[in-house]
Amino acid sequence: MFVLPSVLTPYGVLPTARQIRHHARQFYGFLHFTINTFTGKEWGFGDESPQLFNPTDFDADAIATVARDCGMSGLILTCKHHDGFCLWPTATTAHSVAASPFRDGKGDVVREMSDACRRARIEFGVYLSPWDRNHPLYGTPEYVTDVYRPQLRELLTNYGNLFEVWFDGANGGDGYYGGARETRHIDARTYYGWPETWAIVRELQPDAVMFSDAGPDVRWVGNEDGIAGDPCWATMSLGDTVPGHADHKQLNGGDRDGDTWLIPECDVSIRPGWFWHESETSQVRSVKNLVDLYFQSVGRGGTFLLNLPPDRRGRIPDADIASLLGFREHFDATFTADLADGAAVSPEPSGGLYTSHDTVITLPEPRVVNVVSLREHLALGQRVDEWAFDVWDGNDWRQIAAAQSIGARRLARFEEVTADRFRLRLTSAAAAPALSEISLFFEPEIASQVVDTGSRPLEVIESATVTQPDQQSVLFDRGNAPENVAGVIYYPYAPRGHVADRYSISISDDGEEWLEIAEGEFSNILANPIPQTVLFDESQKARFVLFQGTRYVAGDIVVLSQVHLIRG
Repeated sequence: MFVLPSVLTPYGVLPTARQIRHHARQFYGFLHFTINTFTGKEWGFGDESPQLFNPTDFDADAIATVARDCGMSGLILTCKHHDGFCLWPTATTAHSVAASPFRDGKGDVVREMSDACRRARIEFGVYLSPWDRNHPLYGTPEYVTDVYRPQLRELLTNYGNLFEVWFDGANGGDGYYGGARETRHIDARTYYGWPETWAIVRELQPDAVMFSDAGPDVRWVGNEDGIAGDPCWATMSLGDTVPGHADHKQLNGGDRDGDTWLIPECDVSIRPGWFWHESETSQVRSVKNLVDLYFQSVGRGGTFLLNLPPDRRGRIPDADIASLLGFREHFDATFTADLADGAAVSPEPSGGLYTSHDTVITLPEPRVVNVVSLREHLALGQRVDEWAFDVWDGNDWRQIAAAQSIGARRLARFEEVTADRFRLRLTSAAAAPALSEISLFFEPEIASQVVDTGSRPLEVIESATVTQPDQQSVLFDRGNAPENVAGVIYYPYAPRGHVADRYSISISDDGEEWLEIAEGEFSNILANPIPQTVLFDESQKARFVLFQGTRYVAGDIVVLSQVHLIRG
């Protein structure tokens, strides 16, 4: 039996004021928009010409309005991705928007987006990749001191207040590096001098939270699926965790009695890739999927970071907008009315907090309910370990939901019930409870979504004899009257983690003389293991098509069932 002290005292590790503010943001957006939008790549190699960056109808206000209207509290812009192309006219490199035809070389995407967010009354944040596959100094100490940190200072001082500064763990590898075209490796634990780099943010943007595997304010949730663990604790023991070196399972669930408060941020894209690709227009996430992700991120104590990749116009595509607005409509239909309003609560909240281990909510009349929302008072720490929720069926209490942890917010769906009495039981707690919310809602069914995407789904060619001449290759023999083939789809679902991250595709009419028609990189394939589509510059009729894995994240084999040809 728990003993409730007369005065509640904080328990365990506590969030900072900036972290409490960030928890309240709940749902915000990412904008992956740069040179990759125009090359079709996920990770640029660094040798792309700035002349390629030329959106035909860029409208920052239209993008910010979409974000606001779907319920986002802010937007984070990829100001520089791994390819090194800067979306603002930086003094640190010529590889920037200033060398592009956009706005006749006088454009500043960061400026336009930051101003548009403020006009839309949402917040603005920045992402600056530590890796730079273009800059010749990458891998030397001078890159950090004379390039990366000055870029960071430019973003932190020239674009107003920022709500989040985003650092990721993609560090070193193949690149252009000013024409060197080589592989450069760095020690991610020491190279960037993270404590000194983070101190710049604290100095210039003290209210902004920082994201990385190691925080120091917000942590990656360990996947790019947008899903937090269950339970997902807000605290984690850092140990030797640094950006780029972390235990994904630990990131996903946290540690119940961890030594650091790190908000779990659940990042995912509305399309399979992080940048816009025309071939993915038919694969935009549905309203139902977005709603489910909200329950699996915000509803498990995290935040929901949804990527919205603008297209080559510089706009959010119509199919994406349809899903976003459908999400907002469903969200409003579910959460606008708290069905616990007007209820009698026993025992009554003390000082606005629910401090009893058993709380009964009696409604004025029977209401239809299928969602409960709970929040802890974060300033007092994360105190509840386990809880259960019951409904009075007229004769007895019946449990309809149960879970571990509450934290910033816990949303639980359950079967639809019509009743006027409910009970929250806190069955295990490390300290006397301090809940700031017990709310009830009704979530309606989600109407089926029909969106005209304007794109034809890719069709797989079945008529081919498939063999494996060696562990790294898959050979398609399409006979003497082959169909046109437009490309290849590679599915990175191999057993035991045998996943290729570089490839080569060749064709032949006789199986003796070969012509390589495509080669490249499956970027980010380990963190985001989605089907990889390679479209050829033009359709091919050659009898033989050879797919080869030329480098592997893990393992050293291609599995026959992983590779398919696309009709075209």
